Amino acid sequence: MSRFLGPIHYIMFEKIQYLNKIVNSMKDLVDEDIDLNEIETGELSDLIDTDNIHGWLQQRVSLVEDNLAKVLSVLKSEGKLDEGYKIAFDFGKNENFSGDATEAFQYMSDKFLDGMPCDMANLPIESDSNDFRWIKRLDVHKAYYIYGCDVSVYDDFRKSWLDGLLSNSDLSYEIEDNINIIK
Repeated sequence: MSRFLGPIHYIMFEKIQYLNKIVNSMKDLVDEDIDLNEIETGELSDLIDTDNIHGWLQQRVSLVEDNLAKVLSVLKSEGKLDEGYKIAFDFGKNENFSGDATEAFQYMSDKFLDGMPCDMANLPIESDSNDFRWIKRLDVHKAYYIYGCDVSVYDDFRKSWLDGLLSNSDLSYEIEDNINIIK
């Protein structure tokens, strides 16, 4: 295990912080009092346990993923999922993305938690600048959906974000026969 912070640790922390911002925005929609896990903000080097870098980061990944599952579940029970998806869409749109299909996939990968890159949770199967295809090899999110809805709400959440990301481009996102496609 590493005792020194490297680029991948900062990347993972940025993904945690980004998802936490979306969760907190969606939390404002819920009527009931919802108990979310606290996610620290600030400089990673000031927060992290350098004796347990990977464990510390993995715990925050679990906390923010659990928070998202809770918020999406409550939004579903309150009939407000579409409003939550609109927030995800707006976060994607506010990225002001411009690029090709391969760059769009990479951009999504830079923002969302799908395990470590070596996990290959999202496995590319075909790509060029006009068409990027991947399969979800591992569903690292499913374990968090224990609050009254299944992981499909996460998939719809991510689709909403991707739709927003691509809204100012000629690209679109769709799923055909379990293959994710940006084209």
